[in-house]
Amino acid sequence: MALINIPVILILSELAFKAVQDYEAQLKKGINPVFKSADIGLVKKQISGDRFNKS
Repeated sequence: MALINIPVILILSELAFKAVQDYEAQLKKGINPVFKSADIGLVKKQISGDRFNKS
């Protein structure tokens, strides 16, 4: 189990650190911290609308 978890943790750690840095930067500015994926470089993926509408 650890053989799967450790590489995944290493892959996601960069995004986690970016999220924490963004959170702390917002706190320093005195604003209410809000998570926005674009601020840390996450790309919003589009899902076609017909994928969930199975009539």
